[in-house]
Amino acid sequence: MQSAFAGPGELQQRLYGFYGSALAALLKANSPFLVGGAYALAHYTGVVRHTKDLDLFVRPHDFGAHWRVLLSHLILFGFIYPAERARIPTWVMQELLNRLQHDPQSHPSAARICQGTLLSRAEYLIDIEQWEYEDARVLPRGPMTAEEIAQWTAAIDQEK
Repeated sequence: MQSAFAGPGELQQRLYGFYGSALAALLKANSPFLVGGAYALAHYTGVVRHTKDLDLFVRPHDFGAHWRVLLSHLILFGFIYPAERARIPTWVMQELLNRLQHDPQSHPSAARICQGTLLSRAEYLIDIEQWEYEDARVLPRGPMTAEEIAQWTAAIDQEK
């Protein structure tokens, strides 16, 4: 089957770079994962479909400290695509909602930390730069050095 694209264009090259960085971060963190979706299909069958997303699978106990992000995305998925809610396994939602209900860390932290920078490189910069929140990406709390964050932030303008 032929792809609709003759070859990876600029968008695909940027996506490949981003996906490569994401996978490298998972490997660096020793987080086990499986790649699924279009990339697995291409690898195992040779059928190429450019979907602009990267499907990753993790084990339930590997949700780690960021399980709230997964829960929020699944809730939004159910809101955005109401006819597709059944695609989310009931046990996954039950597990995440149970964690939310019994989370000992549900009480506010004394530290002013912004974890939004883990989700978006641009949307939460005001929190860090003007509102004096600590950036959750910075070592030792996060995985990035100040230099890496500067490069990551500088790339915002290149996306536009």
